[in-house]
Amino acid sequence: MKLYEAWYGRIGYSQGLGDGFNFSVVANYQHRIPLENTTDYSWSTYKNRVFTPNFPVIPAYASANIPEHNAFMLTTGLTWRPGAKYVEFPDRKVSIGSRYPTFNAIITKGVNGLLGSDVDYTKWHLSINDNLNLKLGGRLSYEAEIGGFLQADKVVTPDFIHYLGNQTVIASQYMRGFQLLPYYELSNTDKLYTAGHIEYHLNGLLTNKIPGFRKLNWFFVLGANALYINDQKNFYEVFFSVENIFKIIRVDFVQGYKQNGETPSGVKFSLPLLF
Repeated sequence: MKLYEAWYGRIGYSQGLGDGFNFSVVANYQHRIPLENTTDYSWSTYKNRVFTPNFPVIPAYASANIPEHNAFMLTTGLTWRPGAKYVEFPDRKVSIGSRYPTFNAIITKGVNGLLGSDVDYTKWHLSINDNLNLKLGGRLSYEAEIGGFLQADKVVTPDFIHYLGNQTVIASQYMRGFQLLPYYELSNTDKLYTAGHIEYHLNGLLTNKIPGFRKLNWFFVLGANALYINDQKNFYEVFFSVENIFKIIRVDFVQGYKQNGETPSGVKFSLPLLF
């Protein structure tokens, strides 16, 4: 865990525009202060343990420390779900969904000089996601995204593009994270990246036909996560999962593929009631 302190103020506005459109804008000011490790005391003793600095070490960047600084950021977002249907009440309208995917567009500007802000960058993000009910065929979920920095004159580590990695046995968020990607390893300020997540929940499509599994009521899940920045920075993983164990537990068997030829593998667990 890498931490810094931030004194901040934030104000935002959001508005449904109808026809499946939602608009938001957020202004965020932060005074960020680095935090230093002040002790290496532990209840347990581990030989050869090394305590790293309290800022992420990002291989592609010579210096990724977090100096004391100010940051003023303005974020604008637009969400669109075509074919959205609404229930209208006297004081509001409530969306009841659509059979089409959701599109998201976000742009964040780090404004240099305003209120002493020390950052100066523009980053963008586009995504599409959906959750398809295939009825007897199961359920298919996916999310695809593309983004990067249009301009990165002054970018401090908290404002890098970070990806949700995982170095524990507890699974990270399935449709956002990478189960075997080390934290911060591929954080960047590159102009372009693409990422995708897909899961196919077979439900009872196969397990209902396997002797013994039908009584267990366990289901299979197939999926993959992919991240591509360039030929030197990319990561892919595929997984096979068994879910609904004791109605709440999911176990994932994951195989990864890194840009340097490494092929990490691991087993992850998910317990929705606790995590």
